[in-house]
Amino acid sequence: MNYDPWKVESVIRDTFPDKIIGYDVQVSIEPKNVHEFVELVSINLGHFYSRNHGSNWKLDKVKEMEESGLVFVSIWDHDQLVGFISFVDTIDDDIRVLYLYEIQINPNHQGKSLGKLFINYFHDLAKYLSKINNKIYSNYNNNNPHDYLDRTETLKGTKLTVFSDNSVLDWYIKLGYDKSEDSPQDRKLRSGKVIKPEYYLLFRSADNE
Repeated sequence: MNYDPWKVESVIRDTFPDKIIGYDVQVSIEPKNVHEFVELVSINLGHFYSRNHGSNWKLDKVKEMEESGLVFVSIWDHDQLVGFISFVDTIDDDIRVLYLYEIQINPNHQGKSLGKLFINYFHDLAKYLSKINNKIYSNYNNNNPHDYLDRTETLKGTKLTVFSDNSVLDWYIKLGYDKSEDSPQDRKLRSGKVIKPEYYLLFRSADNE
């Protein structure tokens, strides 16, 4: 992917601050070493991934985190990772969205509303981009899968994937997310038993207050 790292950070910094309750905020795109991020995912969600994707899920997660264009906003207490959020500006199901990949807080720092602050800044960024019709990336070549972002699509909202049995689902619903049209749905058997899919796809409009 061709892009200007300075431009990426400057767009993110329009809504994300330099510090969050005293912790330093770093913005990076395609970081060279993602293993520290993967380890935090493992601490918080490793049991979900192991059950649904097997023991080698970390290798797949590393590849995912190394995808072109993925933006990481992380907070640090000196050299200790406190938490991070990662996302990409993309087209999904024919609409432009900020797709949330991860929002993770170290258990030692939970209970400080860091997750709420992270998601609020993320929603602010989506609203900001939708109003100015700006894009995070620029300078694409013709072989790049994200070339569409050099056109005029308006960002419509935010989207994410969540395990159906993860209690954080209720948190997202309270934040204004709904199942997207392309989300897997529950199946109700003749016996009345409801079978849930492995995951749901959730969408939130950028105009949602």
